[in-house]
Amino acid sequence: TLAYVGGSIAMAAVVSMKIIGYGWFLLFFDELFKGQLWRLITPYIFAGSFGFAFLTHVIFSVMFLPQLERKYLKHRGDLFIMLLFLWFSILVFSYIVGYHYYMTPQLLEALVYISCKNSTAIFSIWGIPVKGQYVPFVHLLIDILVGQSIIPGLIGIVSGRCQHF
Repeated sequence: TLAYVGGSIAMAAVVSMKIIGYGWFLLFFDELFKGQLWRLITPYIFAGSFGFAFLTHVIFSVMFLPQLERKYLKHRGDLFIMLLFLWFSILVFSYIVGYHYYMTPQLLEALVYISCKNSTAIFSIWGIPVKGQYVPFVHLLIDILVGQSIIPGLIGIVSGRCQHF
């Protein structure tokens, strides 16, 4: 969690200070085939520049990623396999629908879905109590309310569901 959120903050700071353009963190297949292999990783970490969407990303990451880390504490290999599967499935589904440049929302939604799918715990999202199993769908509703597309969230939920099987 710390490395993921730290990487997101560092990338947002670099882009906000205009040291590097955000295009360096997105996935462009033509650039990837020219040897820019970091483009396979950075689209999953880069959460945009500082703003409300970035704040939401950090809050959800801090709320739900530690649960997955605790769940896989004794089986870190399983966590790695899960993340590798999510990386691949999000890449495929995002490419199919055309959202493959920037994949942080898909990954976050998949991780939230996996951490909450059987949860009966009550979470507080912006002060509203929500039963754990409904959190991914409330997150989609928040995306709609702030004017973002729900396609990346749906891709994340589908990827998280595929991981379940």
